[in-house]
Amino acid sequence: MPHGLNKGAALKNGTYRIEKVLGQGSFGITYLATAKFTTQGNLGKIDVEAKVAIKEFFMSEVNGRHEDGSTVEGSTGSVFSNYRKKFKKEAENLSKLEHPNIVKVFDVFDENNTTYYVMEFLEGQNLDDYINDSGFIEEEEAIKIIAEIGVALAYMHSKNMLHLDIKPKNIMRKSDGKDYLIDFGLSKQFTDDGEPESSTSIGLGTPGYAPIEQAGYKQDGSFPATLDVYALGATLFKILTGKRPPESTYILNEGFPEKELSSKGISKNTQTVLTKAMAPIKRQRYQTINSFIKGFEAEETIVDHLPKHKPIPQPIPSIEPVPKPHQIQTPKPKRNYKWIWYVVFLALILIGYFWWDNYTNRSQTVSPAVEIDSIAIVEVEEPDIPVVPQIVTDMEWNSPLGKAIYTGRIETINGSKIPHGKGVARIVGGKYAGNTYDGYFEKGVMQGQSTYTNDNNGDTFVGTFLNNQYHKGRYTIKSSGKYFEGTFKNEQPFNGYWYNNNSSLKN
Repeated sequence: MPHGLNKGAALKNGTYRIEKVLGQGSFGITYLATAKFTTQGNLGKIDVEAKVAIKEFFMSEVNGRHEDGSTVEGSTGSVFSNYRKKFKKEAENLSKLEHPNIVKVFDVFDENNTTYYVMEFLEGQNLDDYINDSGFIEEEEAIKIIAEIGVALAYMHSKNMLHLDIKPKNIMRKSDGKDYLIDFGLSKQFTDDGEPESSTSIGLGTPGYAPIEQAGYKQDGSFPATLDVYALGATLFKILTGKRPPESTYILNEGFPEKELSSKGISKNTQTVLTKAMAPIKRQRYQTINSFIKGFEAEETIVDHLPKHKPIPQPIPSIEPVPKPHQIQTPKPKRNYKWIWYVVFLALILIGYFWWDNYTNRSQTVSPAVEIDSIAIVEVEEPDIPVVPQIVTDMEWNSPLGKAIYTGRIETINGSKIPHGKGVARIVGGKYAGNTYDGYFEKGVMQGQSTYTNDNNGDTFVGTFLNNQYHKGRYTIKSSGKYFEGTFKNEQPFNGYWYNNNSSLKN
């Protein structure tokens, strides 16, 4: 484990002095520090000290520390340089945010061959530790937390910024019960045209909190707020149940685990809102954070903390004095005889019609052929009948990977049934026998979001397939717990990183 800065180390010409390490991840070390600055009072200048948190960009598997105890080594490579630029850019973007539920960033600077940014120090514990201490949080308090963080997220989105890693560990709870959004390591700024400002790709997020599409997200000019919607919903699931939410691919295949909520006595409305927020298909999800939070307003007993819409004032109708009983006059009904004349007129028409029809039938002889020829033949278009998807069970199929048993949606082309849509193919013959593909097909081609499992050794791939091959996602080796995240080429890792089972980068 690389060492952080020593206690007492000074930064930015003595403005900040390190006290201790608060935490360390794959891409940074966070310190508690003392900041010294001078402020102007009514009677002169005064030196003031305050506790701050400082985050240092430090790639634990790439960087080292010089013998002087401060200078970062291994900072000349392109990987370090690219991520450092991203780190600094996002820190600068965060410094522009002013919200009571978002940790404030005060300063960004370069020193010791790396980059630092300074944040307010929040004394308390992260929400994940708070949940672990209490087991779970009651529904009313849980919704209050989500409402607070949701308002902060909506503010970020209004500034074209995504967080991309919402989870209880990235929410800090102070002793007064106020919650703050922290750790923006994956956050990304978008332009008004919906394009990310930096060229680095969107991160994969945290399993259980990241939706399916985050791993294979493609820029399409839109602002993908639904990524944060899903993560906020998953955070609520953890708060209510005390359990890590299931991965989005599980929900896609098995459905949303409502029993986990009903067993805790969670209201039906909250279950409905959470099911929609964590919908694995993004178009079925709430499209904005505000619409997600607004869903709780239907539950009157637990949303008193949410802002209510003021009713639109209605004009007060003028009130006429109520007459006394002897003043009330019942109007006499008016007789109306017009309907009698309508009936007589209609009867005369009917009599005339039947007389004329009887007369013409007696005086004319019409052959059946002539009568048929006089009928106009009008072609009527048949209405479009929607095609009902066909679903098969245990269908034998010669897949691109070998003989398979397929269950799922199909399409019939030239009399042959082939997988098309969502389905599961168990490979039973050939080189890949014993493997299972659970995902999407396009006319027999394995293509789209999927989970691919090697039943022989337990290795799994979660991500997207392209033309029957791994394309982008995570491949996990069960025996060691190591995994690769990134893109693939010719079924082999191509562009990305290997990680140890503790999520640290592997050389």
